[in-house]
Amino acid sequence: MNSRGVSLIELIVVVAVIAILALGAIPATLDTGPKARMKSAVRDLKSNLELARMEAAKRNRSVYVQFTAGSCSDDYTNNGSYELVIDEDKDGIIEDTDPRVVLFGTEESAADRTKYTIGSGAALCSAQNLRFNGRGFPVDSSGNLLTAGKQMKISSRYKNGDNHPQYTITVSTTGSVSISLDT
Repeated sequence: MNSRGVSLIELIVVVAVIAILALGAIPATLDTGPKARMKSAVRDLKSNLELARMEAAKRNRSVYVQFTAGSCSDDYTNNGSYELVIDEDKDGIIEDTDPRVVLFGTEESAADRTKYTIGSGAALCSAQNLRFNGRGFPVDSSGNLLTAGKQMKISSRYKNGDNHPQYTITVSTTGSVSISLDT
């Protein structure tokens, strides 16, 4: 029995096996990037909608969620964005002087942390501007509380070949926010 160590052939076989296993893991790892970014954008949007509701109740002022919808065509060049605007003077008009809320999910190094832009690989496909009144309830454009038939739905999707899962964020009539995966 030779106890000097491993031979060159044994070392090459071990390295080859490790390389084959690593190559098998690469496709699964590459696929998680867009999914993770989309899920992160969806969770951030949910958190920011809850933040808007809390800010409205805390300040006894309306807080508007202003959306700029993205493009959900195959190129995904416009991903969409949103911001939270506090109607400080209670005039029902969003003005440049109205304060904006610092949002969850924005980079601390970003110049403007009051505007959330959906990251690459995801897009805000459809959204309606939303307002929470001073009591934290969602209201329509006339200021009336939302009814069961007027729930707001905001969708975000990512492009991954033929697979286009879509998440829907629903703001209920009481202001609670939920996430669902559309299949």
